[in-house]
Amino acid sequence: MGQSLRNKGLNRAQQVVVSIGWGVLLYVVASYLAIRLAMTNVFGADGWFNYAPNGATLISPEIGGGPQTAEDIVDVVAVGLWVFGSTWLFRTRTITADLVEPLD
Repeated sequence: MGQSLRNKGLNRAQQVVVSIGWGVLLYVVASYLAIRLAMTNVFGADGWFNYAPNGATLISPEIGGGPQTAEDIVDVVAVGLWVFGSTWLFRTRTITADLVEPLD
């Protein structure tokens, strides 16, 4: 009951399914967080970037802020978690002496 997914001896197909499911879960959570962060004005952005309908001037925010920065941070964290989890799941296990049954 206290065993982790890796110790239960999942075959390669099951590991792939778990990795894809982990990625989908992270995608849904990251999408939700990115939307919430963009709506809450985390970095002090007012949302009126690049809006000059009758002008030839491109208006942009100061460097280092805005809703896109929040989305980028969430995306990088989600991808990092997926890579870490998938690497841990697909890592080759070594057989230790206590797992091997004696041949009587």
